[in-house]
Amino acid sequence: MSVLPEAPLQVRQHSQQLVEVLRDRIRQQGAISFAEYMQSALYEPGLGYYASGLPVFGVDGDFVTAPGLGELYGRCLAAQCDEVITALENNGCDRAGTAEPCLIEFGAGNGSLARVLLEQISLSRAARNQPHPHYHIIETSGSLRQLQEAELASLPPDIRGSVQWHDSLPQSLSGVVIANEVLDAMPVERLRWQQQELQQLQVVFDSERNCLRASYITLQNVEATPLWLAQLERILATLPEPLPDGYCFEFNAYLSGWLAAIGEMLSSGAVLLADYGYPRREFFLPERDQGTLMCYYRHHSHDDPFHLPGAQDITAHVDFTSVAEAAVDAGFNLNGYTSQSAFLQANGLLQIAEQLSQQSAGGNDGRSQLDSLRLMQEVKTLCLPGSMGDRFQVMGLTKGIDLVMQGFTELDLSHRL
Repeated sequence: MSVLPEAPLQVRQHSQQLVEVLRDRIRQQGAISFAEYMQSALYEPGLGYYASGLPVFGVDGDFVTAPGLGELYGRCLAAQCDEVITALENNGCDRAGTAEPCLIEFGAGNGSLARVLLEQISLSRAARNQPHPHYHIIETSGSLRQLQEAELASLPPDIRGSVQWHDSLPQSLSGVVIANEVLDAMPVERLRWQQQELQQLQVVFDSERNCLRASYITLQNVEATPLWLAQLERILATLPEPLPDGYCFEFNAYLSGWLAAIGEMLSSGAVLLADYGYPRREFFLPERDQGTLMCYYRHHSHDDPFHLPGAQDITAHVDFTSVAEAAVDAGFNLNGYTSQSAFLQANGLLQIAEQLSQQSAGGNDGRSQLDSLRLMQEVKTLCLPGSMGDRFQVMGLTKGIDLVMQGFTELDLSHRL
């Protein structure tokens, strides 16, 4: 944690607009759940963090993702996607009679991952005299779509023309679904075990202080759907020990419905989920008694979700055991679960880095040396423990295809789920 930088006036005014929208909403319907607050803080049209047009990614934004470090992550993911697409074509798994296998990316950020995937898969398939796949981007933010269109503008016209944007799920596709740091940005409920009962964090407006704040209510008094409660009961029933008094945690009530919708869309293929999180037993360790919710503003991390609503990122770690359970319920097979480091290395990370280093060698102006140093730093950030290497996990799901994905052949940690 660190002292947060002062927000510019424009950012403060933007945030205040969202606070006023939420204040009016709370006045009309009473307290709102934390999940509803998080949904608005991130996705409220024109005002939410990802819909505002404010800088999000990179040096000028609030955080850096693995694809934003360089091309290594995307090239490794391209190798995995190419393997799945080739297997689908060879096995004739397009059972629904749809077009050839394609790529489907949820929340493509600034488009850098999509660009690398399209470039690399198109190159490898052209070498085999095969057509490049179509690319579908599921994106609800108009401002992010503009970033993605600008990033992909440099692609050859035939490749760029294969990209389609959707604000909802398309129907009956075969291929690879990619969700890189999507689960952590899904709205979560915040719950607390207090005096032998569960309480739900709700958000109210403090008129005296003119700000939003948290308030807990007993879960028995909350209008929760039966599925919502069944998922929560399954989680608590599988913990090795009861939660201690005062223990706080996050619960993704949207997860099952999201995976079920993907299962309905995907006739055959694979789903690749990359995010930071833990298996359930590690998610609920005693030292995480205040939950895993984190906020990011100008590359500073902190734990106050009510700081500058709509102008900062709010995330929560992923319970990958819940992801696996929901995936099986949705008709998927668990293909593998491993660390980001193991997944990338199984997909040729070190070999790709060496090839790129050799390609940049030979210059006399010092640029090649800088490129080599940058590649070394990128490999370290992606793979070292304590950095992205073990904090980020990758899960693979399959449907209608008989394939052990190469990304899980070096180290499969599915037994920890």
